[in-house]
Amino acid sequence: MLKWVVDYYDKNSELILPFLKERKIGIRQIFNGEIIYRRHEPNSRNWIYVNEKDDLMRWVKWHGWAYFPHLETDNELWFAMDIDSRKVNFEGVKIVASVMVNILNGLKIKYLVKFSGSNGFHFLWRYKKPLSIKDKIFIHSWQFERATIEFLQTRLEQNLQNGKHKNYLYSFSINLTPSLSAAVMTKKINGLF
Repeated sequence: MLKWVVDYYDKNSELILPFLKERKIGIRQIFNGEIIYRRHEPNSRNWIYVNEKDDLMRWVKWHGWAYFPHLETDNELWFAMDIDSRKVNFEGVKIVASVMVNILNGLKIKYLVKFSGSNGFHFLWRYKKPLSIKDKIFIHSWQFERATIEFLQTRLEQNLQNGKHKNYLYSFSINLTPSLSAAVMTKKINGLF
């Protein structure tokens, strides 16, 4: 394993471990350029758990480059949102991400935001179970996720359309095909349920 990767995880383990502890983990390992995804301990059907720095460093030294915690446990649901470029340049992605930061701050949601490593940002935050919005309790996490996505999408679109960057972002939207627009995608999604 490359020394800088080991050093990175050694120095940042205290920041990383809270997002891994007591959750099933998938790991991307790279051996001589070959990528392997692993979710079970070697020679076992037991899920990988990374609860302590020693656990993390053992996997790092065994060529673990990336760690993917499961988003749902018995007690909580982690919400992950990916904002990246498709037809918009990176400046547009930064604008959208900054508007989302303002929305989440306004809702008093404690979140983690990180650069995706290529062309966007990942937002992560958690909800304690039972999952509810106002007085409505959701039995199935997918229903809660859908309601959250619809709410955030509507709020984001309103803020972007009324914000100072609306003309900049509009220049990209005229080049989008209708099947890729948010309104059409929302209609397609709503038609499935």
